[in-house]
Amino acid sequence: MFVGLLVYLPVGPDVYLMARARALGRLPLGALLAVILAYLAALSIAYGVGSTGRRVIGRDLGRFERWIQRYGGWATFLAAISPVPLREFALVAGYTRMAYPVFLTGLLVGITLRFLVECWVSLMW
Repeated sequence: MFVGLLVYLPVGPDVYLMARARALGRLPLGALLAVILAYLAALSIAYGVGSTGRRVIGRDLGRFERWIQRYGGWATFLAAISPVPLREFALVAGYTRMAYPVFLTGLLVGITLRFLVECWVSLMW
């Protein structure tokens, strides 16, 4: 499963969900649920890697760390709805020891909202 953290996919789930919604002519609920759960699982692993790597890294991690310190759970929500690389954000969230339930809630709400809006826009074409 850690291999997934190292692989870059040129076409993300956003494009897949938008194409699926357009092809079906409706919201692809099953695909949407599968993508959200896969995102939560992968980013939870990245969070865990970040929290265990704290001893190894031991330094300032830049913009993401400042976001987390300043905005807390809202930083996770903002990262989930924006084009910020979530894998790196999850690593930093684990590194800074952000509360996991807060991290997971912001992530769940943010990516669900993002994917629903993208599917809706796809259906409006």
